[in-house]
Amino acid sequence: MLYKKIISDAWHFTQENKRIVKWYALFPAILTTIAGILFFVYQYMAFVTSDVLFAGVKESFLHHIMTVYINLFDTSTKIGITVTVLLAIAGLMYLFVPVLCQGALIQLIARDKHGDPVRIRNGVSHGLLSFLPLFEYGLVIRTFTFASVFGEMAFILRNFGWGWLKALMVPLGLMLCVSMLLTLFFTYSEYFIVIDKKKVFASMKASTLLVIKHWEHTLLILLLMAIIGLRILVNILIVLLIPGVIIGIVAIFVYSAALMKVGVIVGGLVGLVALYFTSYLNAVLDVWAKSIWVYSFLELTTGEEIDARGNVVTGGEALEKEDAALT
Repeated sequence: MLYKKIISDAWHFTQENKRIVKWYALFPAILTTIAGILFFVYQYMAFVTSDVLFAGVKESFLHHIMTVYINLFDTSTKIGITVTVLLAIAGLMYLFVPVLCQGALIQLIARDKHGDPVRIRNGVSHGLLSFLPLFEYGLVIRTFTFASVFGEMAFILRNFGWGWLKALMVPLGLMLCVSMLLTLFFTYSEYFIVIDKKKVFASMKASTLLVIKHWEHTLLILLLMAIIGLRILVNILIVLLIPGVIIGIVAIFVYSAALMKVGVIVGGLVGLVALYFTSYLNAVLDVWAKSIWVYSFLELTTGEEIDARGNVVTGGEALEKEDAALT
């Protein structure tokens, strides 16, 4: 497999199809970046308001949030209902939009690879047809993601203290190792689901077989993991930077009420600009990485190889034989 050519072709596809980045990667990137900001802010605030770790803490951050939320209804029922509806819409978009766009991206990239012209409007139907199995797959693996393991460790620390975290460090470390291993084995699950229309668990099994069968392909996988790791690092830095920049700008104007309003406006605008550029960078990296995975998947499953009897078969046919032998 020509790894450099795959990476180069994927970058060329990303540069030549900015509309795909705009329509099927940018908005999901904005949603996930906002979710990342909220996740880290909540983890930090919940940590510093933990009565287990810090003496004198009277109220947890979660209790404070719920108190503020309930007080909205005491102040104005209309405001409380409006905030509830907006939160529900934002939550639904975060759950559904990235999954739908992911299915659309995979289909559009695969079809372009085979010479089918990219039509942005067709991505909607592709995304809808793949939505339910991709959503199910996301629910299955969500427990094993790095963010989930980190969240569990933070929950144990702030609610039970260092002693419990140290006592559970071995199982948590094992869970993290299993998470990384499953992430590696299930690398191609999404592509089996979207491109080959396999069921969720059949796709996970096929992906594991494909990774094991083509172990030398690990070199490319490691490269892609580095790309994804770079994107995660950028996310974390910006996620931590955006609230800090906003707070810093507001603090500059804190000396009077009039200047305070100016500070809030300036800080909000700077935060929105930073959010947009960060999300666009993540969107470009996401389309690039997704293109590399799709091209690699198609190469491994459609390329010809020779079996033990000397017969020429495609990678997909060889994989089906391996699957049948294990069934």
